[in-house]
Amino acid sequence: MENSEFIRPAQTAESLQLTAVSSGATCETFKYQQWNKWFLLKRLKPSLRNDPAAIAAFEKEFDLGIHLDHPGIARYFDKGTDGEGIFLVEEYIDGETLADFVKNAAPLPPAEVRRIFGEMADAVSYLHSMGIVHADLKPDNVMITRQGHHPKLIDLGFSGQYSYQTLNGKDTDTRSDVLALGRILSVLSTGRFQNVVRKATDENPDRRYPTPESMVRALNRKAGRQLALAAALLLLGLAIAYPTWRMKTMPAPPLTAVRDTLYIKDTLVIRDTIVSVQTAADSNPLETQFLQAFRKKSKQLWDPFFASFESIDEENFTYLQPQYQKRFEEFMELQKEIVKEWTAKYPAKAADFERLSNEEFAKIANNNRFLSETARWQKKVRAAQGLD
Repeated sequence: MENSEFIRPAQTAESLQLTAVSSGATCETFKYQQWNKWFLLKRLKPSLRNDPAAIAAFEKEFDLGIHLDHPGIARYFDKGTDGEGIFLVEEYIDGETLADFVKNAAPLPPAEVRRIFGEMADAVSYLHSMGIVHADLKPDNVMITRQGHHPKLIDLGFSGQYSYQTLNGKDTDTRSDVLALGRILSVLSTGRFQNVVRKATDENPDRRYPTPESMVRALNRKAGRQLALAAALLLLGLAIAYPTWRMKTMPAPPLTAVRDTLYIKDTLVIRDTIVSVQTAADSNPLETQFLQAFRKKSKQLWDPFFASFESIDEENFTYLQPQYQKRFEEFMELQKEIVKEWTAKYPAKAADFERLSNEEFAKIANNNRFLSETARWQKKVRAAQGLD
């Protein structure tokens, strides 16, 4: 081969020690070592080696690829011809296809999905900035490196200068690559991030994300919203629990304050400070009956929801959070209804029923499995992102 830095002039591709790597619909690839470095050699399959259209497409692939310089795109080094026809010399990537990577590593942590997808989207954006659409993005055309798990785009055989017309029977503007990225995201995330996937793969190209960058922003916004929502739910639980906790943990009043003290039932009021006085519900049969009724109905409300999950993760949080919010609102209404029902029967105990229901309400907030599991998941996500 003439004028090659990678295959000496005295050699032809036929004389190299080639090891088969893959065989696709139109091409077959081999790896070979030279100067202690591995390279990839790609040929047309024997049935296409004399096909003018296939040869033209092969040369076009090289003409596009040789001008590209991005860490997320396999580099093209040289092309030549020998007794077996035209061949290309490319970067050899030590890794596996994204399809195989997902089979072996799934499910990936959400942060890892966002990182890999973000690097992939950046490579596609670079292509678009060069006026090129890949047009054949799929899990088998993305390699994941063994070291670092970085994505690299391969196979520019269908790529071309994009327009709003068709090439090879495909839409070749950037929206076709966005559609393909949406399908890849679905595979990479094993079915999560469905809102982003649905928008990216919308049948109407005008409703898709306009660019790969906008897909990445949507993924990051989703993560930010989920973390913020988890924090908000925790704060909500604390806000519910705080008044009762504050009353229970305030220090007892000094004896000198007794003269300024007024006792109202089981609540001790010192000037404008309220301190709860521990009472045994069993000492009042009516209050005990109220608590039993309240706990029974609360259990009927919450138990089915808590039984619907073992732990919280990105896959089920989006599904469970609206259910939790709805259940929480129902619980608030339940509290009002029970207090109203019992107060109608025993008006003199209205304050007691209100107090007891608030205490039970706070216990639910303090021991809420959804909130505690959300906190555990949030901590795990933050750790994976290196925030903790």
